[in-house]
Amino acid sequence: MAKKNTNKSFKNWTYEEVNETFELKRIFTHKLFDFFCQIAVVKIEPNAALIENLRNLAFKYGDSWNEDEYKFLFISPFRVGKFYKR
Repeated sequence: MAKKNTNKSFKNWTYEEVNETFELKRIFTHKLFDFFCQIAVVKIEPNAALIENLRNLAFKYGDSWNEDEYKFLFISPFRVGKFYKR
């Protein structure tokens, strides 16, 4: 099977082409991420339930969000200080 040409502009890719070309797979957990979350040096005290809710929301609806929705619905809660103890 010949390799597909991946040399094209980002705007010309479809969701299906990206998944097929790069063989993307969703995973719910990862050993490295789990290890990172347990490091005691991190000074962030996250609300685990809220983070888990955001993760599930992004996993369920993230494919349908545009860039602004993704920033507003998933990234901004981390930036506005909801998870940081000051």
